[in-house]
Amino acid sequence: MRKNAIIKIKSEFHDVDPKKSSAIKFLSEMKSIAEEDAAESELTEQGIDAMLNELFDDQTEVMEICTEGEILADGGRIEIRYEEPSVTEMGKTVTAISFDDSDRGLISIMRGGDVYTALILEAGVRHSCVYNTAYFPITIQTSAKRIENGITADGGDMMLVYTVEGGMGVVQFNKMHINVKIC
Repeated sequence: MRKNAIIKIKSEFHDVDPKKSSAIKFLSEMKSIAEEDAAESELTEQGIDAMLNELFDDQTEVMEICTEGEILADGGRIEIRYEEPSVTEMGKTVTAISFDDSDRGLISIMRGGDVYTALILEAGVRHSCVYNTAYFPITIQTSAKRIENGITADGGDMMLVYTVEGGMGVVQFNKMHINVKIC
């Protein structure tokens, strides 16, 4: 089943100073534990957020897009597909965010066209992924800290909080909120 949709995405990106990589990795792990066990945790999510923000040298880069796309549901698999708008500066690139309805916490993000990436996000699991640069493909690691997936064949919301690691440790801390409405 294929339905036209309006897709809104708000992304927050923090570039990470390599000297602070270990501290950010530790605090992001603590954040996921605090969220899972908020009632018993000595550290609140807000307290951990404040500590994380002190480690970032930059201002958070925030990007919000709203675009037309589609949601496909077939055989228990759900996929959100859209063409990247010009504001993302990805040229002619199609992004597909997909998951199996029986395992809503394992998300794949595939980009094809002028930009090619293949990311896998799964809470608490570190995955090796491919990011194609203008010169050559590189391997990066993703580690999801939180996945909230309320997307169905009729739309919904998804929250992804994850780190991206390169050769020098954590290089980016990302938070992405996706809203899909059927039109």
